[in-house]
Amino acid sequence: MACCEAYGCEPWSPDAARRGSREPAQRASARPDPETLARIRKELGDVTLYLVRLADVLGVDLMAAAHAKLEDNDRRYDAERYRGSAKKAPPSER
Repeated sequence: MACCEAYGCEPWSPDAARRGSREPAQRASARPDPETLARIRKELGDVTLYLVRLADVLGVDLMAAAHAKLEDNDRRYDAERYRGSAKKAPPSER
């Protein structure tokens, strides 16, 4: 989240709310300036290290978890039904 704040792309920013969605706010430029990108890179490094360490301590296979999440999303979200919508999908069957 700190990364998004540094770049101004908070998922629930006022711009996103005005669009009626939870999509990240769009910026005029596709890439941040070098200084901002350096701050984002540092924050992403921090988050990645924390996540990898947490997964290791808990015995979680991150790649398996990511693939399972993508498969779950595929089951829950029909692209034609949800495209362009902020509507929530039904809960996962866990």
